[in-house]
Amino acid sequence: MVRTGFFLLLFLTLVRGESPTLQTIDNYPRSLAKDFYIWHFLHTKDLNASTVERLFDQTHHVNKKLFKAYAQKSPHKEIKQTLRCFKLSHDQMLNSKDPSCLALSLSPHKAAGFSPFQRKKLIRILEKEVPNTARWLHHMNSTKDMVRYFIKKPEEFLYLFKKVGSSFRSAHYNHRVTQAFLDALSEFEDFDKFVEIIAIDKNLQKLQKSLLYFEPRRPISAHAHFYIALIKIMHDHHTSALKNLEFAAQNDYFQIDRDRALFWSYLLTGQSDYLEQLYRSTDLNIYTLYAAEKLGKKPIGVFQPQLDRAFDSPYSQENPFIWSQLVQRDHNISAERACQILPAFENQNTESLYAFYLEKCSNYALHPYITPYENEVKNLPAVQRALFYALGRQESRLIPGGLSRVYAMGMMQIMPFVSKAIAKQKKIHLKLPEMFSPKRNIDFAKHHLKYLNRKLKHPLLIAYAYNGGIGFLKRVMKQGFFKRRSIFEPFLSMELIPYPETRKYGKKVLANYIIYRDIFNKPTSLTHLLRTLR
Repeated sequence: MVRTGFFLLLFLTLVRGESPTLQTIDNYPRSLAKDFYIWHFLHTKDLNASTVERLFDQTHHVNKKLFKAYAQKSPHKEIKQTLRCFKLSHDQMLNSKDPSCLALSLSPHKAAGFSPFQRKKLIRILEKEVPNTARWLHHMNSTKDMVRYFIKKPEEFLYLFKKVGSSFRSAHYNHRVTQAFLDALSEFEDFDKFVEIIAIDKNLQKLQKSLLYFEPRRPISAHAHFYIALIKIMHDHHTSALKNLEFAAQNDYFQIDRDRALFWSYLLTGQSDYLEQLYRSTDLNIYTLYAAEKLGKKPIGVFQPQLDRAFDSPYSQENPFIWSQLVQRDHNISAERACQILPAFENQNTESLYAFYLEKCSNYALHPYITPYENEVKNLPAVQRALFYALGRQESRLIPGGLSRVYAMGMMQIMPFVSKAIAKQKKIHLKLPEMFSPKRNIDFAKHHLKYLNRKLKHPLLIAYAYNGGIGFLKRVMKQGFFKRRSIFEPFLSMELIPYPETRKYGKKVLANYIIYRDIFNKPTSLTHLLRTLR
């Protein structure tokens, strides 16, 4: 009864063309969407102290954006002081006499910017009242005999290694380490990240060489096995790398990661059995598309739903509250249950939601490729439409009410600061909730993609820039990505993109792009796309 009332409330709100107001926000359940509107109200409206407190008390997950907006309007001096502490500059930290405030501002990455002498000064301020922070600062100053110092503190070492940043790592932690030290590290979950960072950073050659002959005495994860395999491949230890890849192919959790290990086994050996295994995979990704291409077969599982019916539904795709609620409710839904409720979404007005539940119903054996809101993109050439849908499918499943934890909004997940910048360029007065309107969101996305297309041309590079920002991509390209002298390029560079999210994102968008090119009768091949990557 409560759930029915919730959807009725949302449906009536949408029919009246309203967004939640300060008066109605109390009626909505705690959710990501509610957090977004609370942030929006705190950020844009003149509120009295009691309203600020009432709104903040209803939050579901407080991120940095939300806390900052709250702290700026909070009546509590200690909250404002906390915000001030978070924002201390380098010089302000050195001159601070308040240990609690200093600890709030300080992180290993910031501490890496201080000299050993300056870190000693900070330790003296912190050691009595914030001993844990003082301890890891002391550890950062103990890098000359790293192995002997950290052999009894492996968890502390892994924490710092992950947090200090690439410059400090390469300057202070790039030493040959012993089998015993690696074994001590491998007991902890962060060992996965440790190995991944070493594989990705070409400035950690001594650590890479330490892992070439590592024989773990206890089981390590498939993730660690894969990145150890990549290190061995880069150092021409191909036979040994195959053993790590075999473990990853059999034991990784996600199908795409098992496929990745099979793909690299094929690259090392050229054995067609690996292609056959890849082709039979239930996942659709660049590795299985590569196998289908090499075998001269059509990819398995591509499906275009054709929904003839259109009727009013309480499940509005454009309402972020409904999408937040459905994701919370059905994130781990069983295939059987997804099949039972699928008919509720068999509707042209809920095409994106239908695709979401269909994939779950099929146990991810079917891969729906939909093209909603075609009227909004019909002026784009087919190749650009394919890229638009490829990005949107990865961003939000093409659901207009999509919302991320950092408040990227709508079908194309446009960040608030990007939305405002585009609105300024287009000379439009924008209210951020308008970005849940498909028409507005698509218009802004097309504007942004026009800029990226002009600068970058290639769909994979555009995908990296769309996700990580064009500044990130420029830094990556300056580091020589896709220009290595290796027989495994460009695949090697694709596995070593620094941000894990962007690395995965680029590969998934590229796979989507190839499928959508085929749908729009402009087929292309993965081989051709990667050959033209510069």
